[in-house]
Amino acid sequence: MLGIVLSIVLLFIYYGIVALAGASAATDRSLPYVASGLPNIVVGAVGGILIWHEDGDSLAPAGECGVRRALADAGVAAGRGGR
Repeated sequence: MLGIVLSIVLLFIYYGIVALAGASAATDRSLPYVASGLPNIVVGAVGGILIWHEDGDSLAPAGECGVRRALADAGVAAGRGGR
C-alpha cells in the first residue's frame, strides 16, 4: 500500500515540476530545451537512487544485490564494457 501512495505522490511532484519548468520556459527565465528535460532528469535520478537503495545495503560488495550483480555479470563494474 505504501508503494501505491508514494507513486501517487511522486506523480504529483512530477506534474508540479513540469508546470514550473513550463512556466519558467514561457517567461524566458531558462532555456526551453533545458526546462523541457528537467522533470525527466529529476524524477529519473530520484527513481534511480531509490531503486539502488531498495536493491540492498549500499555498502554491499558487487555480486550480492540485484542491480550490482547484473552490472558485475555484464562486466560493467570491472570496466570491461560487457561480455
